[in-house]
Amino acid sequence: MNASAPARHAAVALLAAALASPCAAQPALDDLAGGWRFETAPQHIYRCVIRGHATALKENRGLRIEIEATETCPSGEIHRAEETCTGQFAGARLMVSCKVVAAEPRAYNADQFALRIDSATQMTGRLFDGDVWNDTVTWRRDDWVS
Repeated sequence: MNASAPARHAAVALLAAALASPCAAQPALDDLAGGWRFETAPQHIYRCVIRGHATALKENRGLRIEIEATETCPSGEIHRAEETCTGQFAGARLMVSCKVVAAEPRAYNADQFALRIDSATQMTGRLFDGDVWNDTVTWRRDDWVS
């Protein structure tokens, strides 16, 4: 049975709207709020690793994220930082832009993240700082158990 032209046009318009909707590919911000732990792969030059804890809160159309990060290096160097960040969707990625609030030693570049949401308990992507970091990072829920 053939559908009428107006019914076909309406169905096509609904399908196009559903496919074009950015919400279709993004989880709700409420689903990303809460506690996370993150860890990088060893940095590609110095082999340092950054690990930390992040607390994300929904704020307006994005996330407000507080981070405590510790960078440890094979040389024995340890750097600690507290950062405030904002998280916004850019397509299917969560872009996290941070500013250093406190650091020891003081010369710590703010961390930036480009994350893909893999599931409700894991995000993966890149950590970069505009200097020496551009490496893989994994974020997991605080209650995640391996």
